[in-house]
Amino acid sequence: MGFRREAIVDCPIAMLYGRSRKAFGFEWILAYHAKRKGFNSYGVQGSKGPAVWHIAHSQSVTRGKGFWHEFWLHYDRVSTYWRLKVLGARVSLFAHIIGCFVMLRKETPTRLLATLYAWLVRY
Repeated sequence: MGFRREAIVDCPIAMLYGRSRKAFGFEWILAYHAKRKGFNSYGVQGSKGPAVWHIAHSQSVTRGKGFWHEFWLHYDRVSTYWRLKVLGARVSLFAHIIGCFVMLRKETPTRLLATLYAWLVRY
């Protein structure tokens, strides 16, 4: 994912992810911020689009293991609601709550604690 500098330069990403340990989903926040500023988004299909190179890390944000990995990853998932709300998005609290309950079907104790923590500190 790439952005024009003008589209994201004033996005309060540092403030929104101050408590985060994984920064999961920050691209969604940047994309929403750019869209609100009037920039268009597009997908490039096929091989005629711009080439993007990524640095490969030995650790992955989403493939880790253990209590704290799952806790902070789920914290970021739950906190995305408030991050979008701060940016002015019209997001549904009801849908957010339902989604939080659905996500509890796996790793229930860890995700429940992360959900409660996210609701208490609100991003």
